[in-house]
Amino acid sequence: EFVDGSIADRDDLLALNPEPHDENEEKIRDEVLKAMGSGASVVGTGTTGGDRRDLHLHKDDVNLIAQVSRYNPRTVVVVVSAGAVLMEDWVDQIPCLLLGWYSGMEGGHGIADIITGKANPSGHLPYPIPASEDDLPDLNIDATEITYDRYYGQRLIQHKGSKALFPLGYGLSYTTWQVTRITSRSADTVAGTGCVEVEVENTGDRDGWCVVQIYGSQTEGDRADERELLGFSTVQVPAHAGKTILVDTDYTALGRWNAHTRKVDAPHGLIRLEASLYWGDPDSANAEVTL
Repeated sequence: EFVDGSIADRDDLLALNPEPHDENEEKIRDEVLKAMGSGASVVGTGTTGGDRRDLHLHKDDVNLIAQVSRYNPRTVVVVVSAGAVLMEDWVDQIPCLLLGWYSGMEGGHGIADIITGKANPSGHLPYPIPASEDDLPDLNIDATEITYDRYYGQRLIQHKGSKALFPLGYGLSYTTWQVTRITSRSADTVAGTGCVEVEVENTGDRDGWCVVQIYGSQTEGDRADERELLGFSTVQVPAHAGKTILVDTDYTALGRWNAHTRKVDAPHGLIRLEASLYWGDPDSANAEVTL
């Protein structure tokens, strides 16, 4: 994502660029490379990179969303980003939000297909989007050394007793889903792995892909009730139909680091399982397994 003039003219990097379609594009590329070779710099680009100080959108972007949504009640906001963006200051103003990620050269087609309904989206968040910057780890951008503990992301939000704007694993589609049953098929106490069987129903009018997520929490100990993602899998289900899916689970997410063996020890005891559509889903299907 960050390439300054010192390496932008490397032959191996230039080989990754597409060939120009016409003479004008080729002329522009040659001029840019010539400028880089002479030590010219691009405004807004430094040589050290760095972290953002704020995860909100720029004020101009927020104002644009407010102006457009005021006159068009069917406004769709597409956020193109690989990381979480704080949006509590504007998300309630719009009826539709789509995360575009870094979708590449075919991204425009993909986004258009989703917005027009040609494609049924099925993506889910790999991290939570906090409702407040207070639910993020402390940031000192000028620090030369810092220690972070185990509380970050959804784990930090839960630890603070807060509620995420969009929790870990959240995602919508043009159909609706219901997880009806979860059954533990196997559990390896030594390895800390297992497998569960989940039944899911497509209760809507569109065929789609369901992302089944398995969360677990210990019922005893100092980390009791701390929910962790143990596994997930996808299944394609026609409208008004149901399917059964097997999901591999890794219980070491609930384990403890053993400094002597330099490995994570699998947990022992009663584990509460949830087959969900996202972290904290109130409509999850529940089961228990003893390791």
